[in-house]
Amino acid sequence: MSNIEYHFENKRVLVTGATSGMGEAIALSFAKSGAKVTLTGRNEQKGRLLTNQLEARGRTAHFISGDITDRFFCDRLVHDSVDKMDGLDILVNSAGVIFHGTVEETTDECWLETMNVNVNGMFFVCRAAMPYLKQSSSGVVLNIASDAGLTGSPHLTAYCASKGAGIQM
Repeated sequence: MSNIEYHFENKRVLVTGATSGMGEAIALSFAKSGAKVTLTGRNEQKGRLLTNQLEARGRTAHFISGDITDRFFCDRLVHDSVDKMDGLDILVNSAGVIFHGTVEETTDECWLETMNVNVNGMFFVCRAAMPYLKQSSSGVVLNIASDAGLTGSPHLTAYCASKGAGIQM
């Protein structure tokens, strides 16, 4: 394990999927390194708790609850994030879902939910953020994907397809 320290002092970061898993860890790491962070996710209780914890440690954090599969929410999310942080330097698309199933086992609902969150949501947030990221001297998009998008897996049909699309995006 590395002891490398990263410094993102005053960088303005928006993290989707920030109320669990990798998204939560990414948001906490950026905040720890000095970034201003806007967190988003569907779990409002968890989002508020994380925001309060970060603010108690002297970090600048905001939480906006919502669903990135709604393109109108994504527009509002980015606009509100930019407004609260006075700009945007880094977008981290970490929101994602996974359903286990072969082609035969994957229901329409599982397929559509996976594509909506892992592909459409990523696209909607990227599209909304691009004008602001272009204004930043260091605008960056980090789309979290998986090697499953390259190698595939017979028991993760929808997930692999969605991560392959994310890699290409």
